[in-house]
Amino acid sequence: MKWLALFLVALLFTTLALACEEEEDETAMATPSPAITVTATPQATPSGEATPTPEATPTPESTPSPSPTPTGTAMHRYEPPATFPDPATLPVVDCWTGSLSTLRADGFRCNLANMIHDPCFLSAEAMILACPDDPRDESTTIFARWGGEKDPAEVRGPAGEESPWFLVLDAPANPLCHLVTGATGGLPGGRRADFACSGGIDWCASPEPTGSGDLVVHCYPGVRPDWSEEEMLAVEVAYTVSEAWY
Repeated sequence: MKWLALFLVALLFTTLALACEEEEDETAMATPSPAITVTATPQATPSGEATPTPEATPTPESTPSPSPTPTGTAMHRYEPPATFPDPATLPVVDCWTGSLSTLRADGFRCNLANMIHDPCFLSAEAMILACPDDPRDESTTIFARWGGEKDPAEVRGPAGEESPWFLVLDAPANPLCHLVTGATGGLPGGRRADFACSGGIDWCASPEPTGSGDLVVHCYPGVRPDWSEEEMLAVEVAYTVSEAWY
């Protein structure tokens, strides 16, 4: 009977051991394994090889700057107005010779009410003369009818080189200069007092060209006929001509 008791004890321990193993297996299956995080290793740049630079966006081509406006005296050829006052309302003028201010074929020297007007420009179609004082302002123009029986071409004579007879100087207040057709005095350098100017500038010589395309006049404020050349040179001022009419 002893051996039977031993057998039973051994069977009991075996059954308990098997039960413990099954419990451990179930616990292991129920507990999830921790997730494994995989970090990607960046691919190494091959040694000695430069990383390519991203292509640059092309910059739009800039618009070229306009060429600077050339400097120089603005030259204007005077043209009589296209329309005139009623001829019946205009005085008759006596034009006895061509203009001494300009050698244009349509320029004349005329006497109106005992006053000399030079230059006066003839519109051959209408036989109307326009005598401008300031060619920039038509309201300063005197209009008159051609008088006499002579043909204008006979009175005028041959035309010649056209030269300025009205100037605007590049100076404060933009002085105006009119060509003087009477006798005038001499100025330094063999020049003559050809232009009478406003703004206290008084007398100026004829304009002279420069290499830049400008005309320049030499002026002598306050000059008097009895002045010496040294006195004239002491006040001599050169002005650029901004505009000229011929």
